[in-house]
Amino acid sequence: MSFARIGFEVRPLFSRDEVGQLRSAISDHMDRVAHALLKPYAETAPGAAFDERIERIAEHDQSFAQLLGISVTTDGFRDPAVAGLAHHPRLAELARKVARCDVGERIFRFRANSSALPHGRQAWHSDVSRCDEGECSLLRVTAWIPLDDAGPATGGLEVAPGLRRQPLPHDESGIKLTILENSLAEARTIIPQVKAGHCLLLDRFTPHRALVNRSGKTRWSLVVWLKAKPEEASAGLSSATDQAHV
Repeated sequence: MSFARIGFEVRPLFSRDEVGQLRSAISDHMDRVAHALLKPYAETAPGAAFDERIERIAEHDQSFAQLLGISVTTDGFRDPAVAGLAHHPRLAELARKVARCDVGERIFRFRANSSALPHGRQAWHSDVSRCDEGECSLLRVTAWIPLDDAGPATGGLEVAPGLRRQPLPHDESGIKLTILENSLAEARTIIPQVKAGHCLLLDRFTPHRALVNRSGKTRWSLVVWLKAKPEEASAGLSSATDQAHV
């Protein structure tokens, strides 16, 4: 099934070496932060596997594990190698081919779904929650790129398929916007299997959420939010706004 019908599609994107660059950027960032703080570096599980370090630290210090994870998701994207891959022409071409989106600006961050820190999971939402003139509404498609194979037991994403012309209603009372629970009560959902370095392209209105990670590890991903070029963004906003008032 195509993106145009179900609002998402999985495609190959990065090579094993490119995934390795992203994993190295995360490991290096955790090392920099761990060295800079007062906690003895030896107590920050420096010898743990890439996707197990957060879990090993959390066994005796959940707060520090959370701090280290947040440091990556808020600042790790500044690594030049990460920026280079997030701006790779291959990604823009994929968005153009699959989602028919001519990419303008983009925002990118690392995301983590840790078995040891379940409260950090994102509930049901779409990446654009309202049709207005805000910065968020300029987004057209999201590229979700796991750095390990992701599926039902490893903290993958669950998706409610169907290409929508407007977002489902969101609850805006909490820290994070979430889709109202009854909006998806009878919806069919799919859990795509996404290999490391492959790209799950999501339409801006496609509902999705992070699954419980039962692997005992952290599932890291690079997420790139792609904005349309200004002229396309203006046309898309007018169309979506018209639909919202029908």
